[in-house]
Amino acid sequence: VLMAILSCLKVHKITCLRKNKSGKSILLLGRDSHKSAFDSLSLSSTPCDAVVIPCTILDEFGVSLGIDVDALHESILKYGDQIAGLILTRPTYQGVLSNSKTLTSIISLCHSHNIPVIVDEAHGAHLRF
Repeated sequence: VLMAILSCLKVHKITCLRKNKSGKSILLLGRDSHKSAFDSLSLSSTPCDAVVIPCTILDEFGVSLGIDVDALHESILKYGDQIAGLILTRPTYQGVLSNSKTLTSIISLCHSHNIPVIVDEAHGAHLRF
């Protein structure tokens, strides 16, 4: 429940940053994002649409490896200044961590377009630190 509340607050805060001509912002979410991130869009008082970025799937086990960088780039080119931010899930629900090169390229791509990135890291409790 706490993560759902925090997600709502984070999404509400960044959707106020950018709006399209119709007054709505677009929030990019990985297909593997937690449902609280999606639910928070409907609870937010700021009009916002979600654009879901497909994930790369490891066919052998059917698990997400994180968002597809090429699909993210296409969405950035398509929606441009309407994008309020990106929410990533790392690690995935199955404990898969994207490699740091991929994560760096995703964040660099977003930051080069002035798009803030939120990383949901709630699923790593089983990892050794």
